[in-house]
Amino acid sequence: MKKTVYYTPYNTEWYSDKSFNPIIRQTELIDKTYSYANCPVFNHQSNRTFVLLSPVDFSFSIKKIEYTINPTGFDSITKIFPKINIDNPLQRDFLQYTLEDLESPLPVFQLKIPKFLFWTYEDDVWLNLFDHPITSYSNNLIAVGGWFNLSNWTRTSSFAFTVIDEDKPISIKKGDPICRLSFIYPNLNEGIILKEEKDHEKITKIEESYHKKQTNFREKNPLWKRKLFSKTNSKSKCPVGFLFK
Repeated sequence: MKKTVYYTPYNTEWYSDKSFNPIIRQTELIDKTYSYANCPVFNHQSNRTFVLLSPVDFSFSIKKIEYTINPTGFDSITKIFPKINIDNPLQRDFLQYTLEDLESPLPVFQLKIPKFLFWTYEDDVWLNLFDHPITSYSNNLIAVGGWFNLSNWTRTSSFAFTVIDEDKPISIKKGDPICRLSFIYPNLNEGIILKEEKDHEKITKIEESYHKKQTNFREKNPLWKRKLFSKTNSKSKCPVGFLFK
């Protein structure tokens, strides 16, 4: 028996190209002539792993700006602050970061795309997001990973990453693999069906409920973090009940 996980993309204007599939099962990207292509252990994992592809070209660079401050009564202090130069000005709001992100050992950023809302009606299905090895070679970045119980906590995926070399540009082309995700559940021998929800009425209802949960649920339930990693213990008959388990 297979587990079904549903998704719908955010920022849908960047997914208007219907010939482009932004989420591909990893086995579909593997060259079958590799010696390990017939390995059952490799295929068991790859068949349950999905690769997220960038729907757009996006690039930026970091310029280190040195400045000196001289507090009254103290010696001068020299600091280096990174200035972000995005190649396409129309994509300026794609990139998100805080001062804390920039002051990390290496800069950390978050991109608005790719971004999807995932959900499932099954119990105890965990979403595991992790890096793709090619990005360190091709894109000068490594995705930040993490996992949680999707059955308990429906949410949008995030694409955060750490820059590898600040002196080189970060360049992403449409179709580049940028991160991977898999689904963890009690019986790993069961397969996964990843299905895009295309019913606009249902998507609207789910998104409205999702935003309501995001704005209100944390305030009303201070123990919300426990739900991220706890076992699913109930099902709701509500059509969007999975949002509030």
